[in-house]
Amino acid sequence: MFEKKSIVNSARLKSATLRALLVVVAGLVAACAPCGKNADEAKIAAVAESRAKNVNLDWAFSLENFDVAGDAGALTAKPAAPDFDAASWERVNLPHAVKSESPYAGKNYYKGECWYRKTFDVPADWKNKNVSLYFEGAMQKADVWVNGKFALTHLGGYLPFTLPISKSVTGAPGEKITVALHLDNRANALFPPGKDNVDFTYHGGLYRNVRLVVTDPVHITDAVEADVPAGGGVFVRTEKITGGSAEIFAQTDVRNDGAKSEKISIKHIVLDPAGNEVAASADNAPTGKLAPGKHRTFAGTLEIKNAQLWSPETPALYTLVSTITKNGVLCDAVKTRFGIRTVAATDDGFFLNGKHVMLSGANRHMNYPWLGNAAADNMQYRDLRLIKDAGFNFVRLAHYPQNEAVMDACDELGLIAIVCTPGWQFFANNDSFKSEGKKNIREMVRWHRNHASAMLWEVSLNETYGRDDYYAECAAIAHEEYPGDQMLTCGDTHASKKVSHYEVPYSVWSGFYNRTVHPDSRIKQGLHREYSDYEFGGQRSTTRVPRGADEEKLLRQAWNWQWSLNKNLSWKHTIGQAIWAFNDNLSNFDKLDETGAGLGSQWGAVDYYRLPKPGFYFFQSQRPATPATFAGNADFTGPTVRIANTWTERATPTKVVVYSNCDEVALVLNGKEIARQKPDSGPDTDYGAYRIEADPMYFATNTDTFAATQAGKAKGDKSAKAIFDGGNCKQLTHPPFTFVPVNYAQGELKAIGYIAGKAVAESVSKTPGKPAALRLRAATLGRPLAADGADAIFVYADIVDADGTIVVSENKIPVTFKITAGDARLAMPATSTAEAGIAPTILQAGTRAGDITLTAESANLAAGTLTIKSVAP
Repeated sequence: MFEKKSIVNSARLKSATLRALLVVVAGLVAACAPCGKNADEAKIAAVAESRAKNVNLDWAFSLENFDVAGDAGALTAKPAAPDFDAASWERVNLPHAVKSESPYAGKNYYKGECWYRKTFDVPADWKNKNVSLYFEGAMQKADVWVNGKFALTHLGGYLPFTLPISKSVTGAPGEKITVALHLDNRANALFPPGKDNVDFTYHGGLYRNVRLVVTDPVHITDAVEADVPAGGGVFVRTEKITGGSAEIFAQTDVRNDGAKSEKISIKHIVLDPAGNEVAASADNAPTGKLAPGKHRTFAGTLEIKNAQLWSPETPALYTLVSTITKNGVLCDAVKTRFGIRTVAATDDGFFLNGKHVMLSGANRHMNYPWLGNAAADNMQYRDLRLIKDAGFNFVRLAHYPQNEAVMDACDELGLIAIVCTPGWQFFANNDSFKSEGKKNIREMVRWHRNHASAMLWEVSLNETYGRDDYYAECAAIAHEEYPGDQMLTCGDTHASKKVSHYEVPYSVWSGFYNRTVHPDSRIKQGLHREYSDYEFGGQRSTTRVPRGADEEKLLRQAWNWQWSLNKNLSWKHTIGQAIWAFNDNLSNFDKLDETGAGLGSQWGAVDYYRLPKPGFYFFQSQRPATPATFAGNADFTGPTVRIANTWTERATPTKVVVYSNCDEVALVLNGKEIARQKPDSGPDTDYGAYRIEADPMYFATNTDTFAATQAGKAKGDKSAKAIFDGGNCKQLTHPPFTFVPVNYAQGELKAIGYIAGKAVAESVSKTPGKPAALRLRAATLGRPLAADGADAIFVYADIVDADGTIVVSENKIPVTFKITAGDARLAMPATSTAEAGIAPTILQAGTRAGDITLTAESANLAAGTLTIKSVAP
């Protein structure tokens, strides 16, 4: 153990670090203090960064069906043999989806078996190392062989697992190791989610990273692999914050997989966001011998003065450096990022670092068109950045644990996260399913516990009710895995008899729009974990609107969000809320067009290709108008103004809706100011006498929505008239500006936002002319395209008129993309159809960095060209 509260002043820290680490660099003498310290730091960094690396390139892949035979623990299959001829198999890079499938496939995406193989050359030094492969995710039942010998079966596609391969290393010259995986992505009642036909897709494949981990036999363990409650790996968390100081708990688990006992010791060092050392454990004195096959956990507390606290506004990240010495020589080091923060949920709401925070966010599925769930790390970051840019401060990672890059992005961007256990409207009452469900909770906590953003842990299977005792066990497991008062569990309370095991209860759905708190809730607050979709019409919700829909439908979608958010905030028991959902998604419940083709689930504030709809700008307008004080948040605050309408020909007069966080907005038509006003401030109103959404018989009988809607109109439904009536906004931080009447005139409509009488932002909507050209733009969103064989970005071809205005009425024009230079490929069909004047494509990088030239062509339009630079990963 190291000394509790062993913080010292800066001079002493340097001395302690020097004394502890001088021995690790061969060839340096103790008298060379500055040189020794710098060399020690370099050595630690080198060990920490080299112990694990992605091995995503050049896997062999096949959809061919090969029989798998034998009993559990001794399975056999031809492709597992080292001498199996896989020359005809496809060569792929990871993350990888088994098929490039249309976003309109609905439930007909590939469901079945597939194979992956990779052969590794074995360096001579592996003979004396601990070697393993770490799989971030394999969908969703995996059988794995090493050199033809069955190694393990892993159940579940959303959590990581480790494949030890050290015992297969013989040390023979020219040695190779072959790893083979048989995957099956079909739903399986032996483990969650367990059910097919859910509102997300189990795209098959090795769809996350695979890492080769090579360490000394004496090494820091992996938290999931170690399988110790609240143990294994590195665990760092905030114990308390007092004044400007924070007390940090740090724990590291060390295992000896060598052949003899070793004298070991550990040191913990904390680096601040700028990389300066601000705390360290006591001198690295030997702690005794660690026997072969045994592990030991080192834990204690550190005090950090003048702590920078993590929050959505200031996502400051520290680094814990854990170093292990064996017989006085550095043998392993791990760097772990963390944030200093405390959380609490009380009758008065959600508190972060002692300050009340209203959670305002979105649900996020990790699905992409054509790529399925196989998204590179940069793609995950870009998605989360877009969510932050929309003005949200939290994200529910529904309905499964998402990968490390997602959590890293939440940490860096300042997005509070709900980490969810896999599940959706299904519970199998068999021992395997129940056991695997509990295991999932243990592993998701161990996997993501160090992330500053991971504040809420959903331990119920989504929308799977009536399992109160089971969920109480699940909540207790989460607390066992994360001791102390900083574990906040949450879960469904609808149709439950008792829910006091959750620190943060989800509110109960009742009626058309009522979100009550369960009477057994521990606190008098409820989190509205999904809102503004199902209540507006189920699978035919008026919130589910394609980006190419007419203006009336898109504004109705935006209005649903405004009305619902205002309603949520009017309840004193609201702890926060998340829209369902941020982006359009491939779902088993796709709507069909007139030809019977799937349309996807179009519930998003952005479409499937991450292009914003008008409602996106409603949420964005709720951001603070004052500039950020934290440099990393500079892009996510400040004045904003956006016209929600497209300025196309229409009957007059018309309503013009402007979203802004300014004090005042002026509307200017063709250079002449026609109106200037304050934000809307009208009364909160209801929708009318009858709504299909409020009729419980609709949900009970699955009555045809269209027919029921017609019946609703006959009964006096007045909802259409209520849209943007200047009201239903009193609870909003920044109500919209509704201008009416506005007479249409062809030309330029401009909105100018004012704060304290000064113009600070503007938005322009122009009447488009005839289509003239294609203009290309790439959505890199803060991360350049990485030449790692998997990273991909959306590129958009705008159909513009002679003045460069997007012709939003164009929904059918085909655009053909072509790569004319550089190492990249199109990850979808070359020809894409424009929607609302924009045709998307997906550009996926190869492995050679450099310039990539992309062109877009369409009949009767001037071609567009764009050069994109890919960078070394």
